[in-house]
Amino acid sequence: MEPAPTDHHGARRASAGAGIVVLGLVLAIAIGRLSQQVPLNSDQASSVLEGWAMAHGNVLLSGWTLPSDSFFTDKLPLLALLERFQGLTSAAEYEATGLLGAGVVLAGIWLAGGRLRGRTRAAAMVVTGALLASQALVLPGSGATFVLLAGSDSSDRAVVEASLGPPSEMTTVAGTTIMVWPGNVLGDLSPP
Repeated sequence: MEPAPTDHHGARRASAGAGIVVLGLVLAIAIGRLSQQVPLNSDQASSVLEGWAMAHGNVLLSGWTLPSDSFFTDKLPLLALLERFQGLTSAAEYEATGLLGAGVVLAGIWLAGGRLRGRTRAAAMVVTGALLASQALVLPGSGATFVLLAGSDSSDRAVVEASLGPPSEMTTVAGTTIMVWPGNVLGDLSPP
């Protein structure tokens, strides 16, 4: 009698799934810990209170005046879930930052793989993951400038600054922040 064939494909998928879960947890903890290096401001404190209100039945935040750049669809439900289980605490903001940051890195890794196969796919995923995760690094004394996210509120600006550098000028008009970069950031569009 021959032994039953082993399912290497299923085992490989299971180990890949376990690896993704472990990577997500490590990233969430690391990014959450790093974000604790920056004190919360009134915007994040407001988000914590909005999450608390959502966790206790005011899901649509009726009676609240929300800013135009509200994080109603991503961060606030996560804060509500965290606060539902652990109570009203500023730690929820850091935990939400870690979880959302890990989600961004994992989504980037998954999207980088796309339809690629083999070593090309693995290389694209590793490079993308390293680039996205490095945005949360702080190297004291290195003289380098890094964006440290005190909350998920800054993640869009971090992506722009990582690719273009810091803006040369910045102002806020009617609650909207306008940033200006020097020169043509898209490259030289003039004829040769």
